[in-house]
Amino acid sequence: MGKTTLAQKACNDPDVKSRFELVIWAWVYNKFREDDLLGEIWRSAPAVAEAEITTSAAVPARHGDMSFSSMQLALEKLVASKRYLLVLDDVCNDETATNLQRRETWRNVLAPFQRGKRGSRVLLTTRAMICAQTVGVKFSYFDLF
Repeated sequence: MGKTTLAQKACNDPDVKSRFELVIWAWVYNKFREDDLLGEIWRSAPAVAEAEITTSAAVPARHGDMSFSSMQLALEKLVASKRYLLVLDDVCNDETATNLQRRETWRNVLAPFQRGKRGSRVLLTTRAMICAQTVGVKFSYFDLF
């Protein structure tokens, strides 16, 4: 079983679904810039998908319509009072950036997710342990072996 399939099984488990009020699944393969990463998360958020369906002007549907800081604020409001699960699928390592630059990028991208309810989680799949370490993972599948 692959990483993505395992993460999908976990997210679709009824017990897991019952624990989170909001699930955001974002495929971030080959995205390294802050605005690309956060834009993918933004487009993957259920509130944005709902806005596209209802064509509400209150929530801009495309991240191209918003600045990075506007997306940060909008996502912060979206998760502020919810227990969320953010799945970042297929995180890649930017070989052109320094370790410090990669950490700064992820710190900025994940900043809106600091205010979720207790029990909120970020799950990521990656081929490289350095990606997990850069994002600041506290526990990994690799730790099991």
